[in-house]
Amino acid sequence: MVDIDDAEGVILAPHQYLDHARSPKELDEAIMNLLKERGRMTTSQLWKELDCHLWELSASLRRLKQTELVEERDF
Repeated sequence: MVDIDDAEGVILAPHQYLDHARSPKELDEAIMNLLKERGRMTTSQLWKELDCHLWELSASLRRLKQTELVEERDF
């Protein structure tokens, strides 16, 4: 079971087409790879590219921001 941190208050229900959770490390690496390939991306753009739940993406982005591997900016 994945430890769920819902700091953003994102709904933690499964999506109809997603029935698994990705490893946090795998998701962090996938995000970093996408950002290296494409440059700046919005959260919704990342979510469309990644096979994950929104809460997983949100938690991963928070981890990456805390370690200063990514930063949030206005478009």
